[in-house]
Amino acid sequence: MKQPSFILSVVIDGPKGSGNKIDVFLQPLVDELKELWHTGVPTYDASCGEMFQLHAGLLRTISDIPGYSNISGCPTKGVYACPNCGKDTRSEYLKKGHKFCYCGHRRFLPTGHRLRRDRVSFDGAMELSPKPMPLSEIELLQQLENVHTEYKKEDLKRRVGVEHDNRKGKKRK
Repeated sequence: MKQPSFILSVVIDGPKGSGNKIDVFLQPLVDELKELWHTGVPTYDASCGEMFQLHAGLLRTISDIPGYSNISGCPTKGVYACPNCGKDTRSEYLKKGHKFCYCGHRRFLPTGHRLRRDRVSFDGAMELSPKPMPLSEIELLQQLENVHTEYKKEDLKRRVGVEHDNRKGKKRK
């Protein structure tokens, strides 16, 4: 394996991978980013021929939806699947399809947009509600206040199996 591709074997770890427990693998990266942000690292500037203290920060990550869920900890499936809407996610469970349907995307259009008033093309109703407000830093910290992080994948499998038994009543482990 070539050196530039080496990290991909850790990040894209397949069906038996870490799943939501990716924090263990990301901790060294987080530590390095904190060092780059707060103290910086001495770096040589070839154009001036002198050393300087380099500071850097991570601006953005690019992931697919399951990857976003693993890295951010935000749910991307189920009742509250929209990371932007949170508790204001408009979802409906399709009984025959056995999955969730997500509606209410017209809320993100400008207030006077013609598609907000279009009843025929959508669900028979006009969209009058405003777009959901993003959480403030204080609200986000309040939500995370009592979060307990645990790195045992076995406990997660056992818990999901029990919930599945209680929901459907068809499969037993």
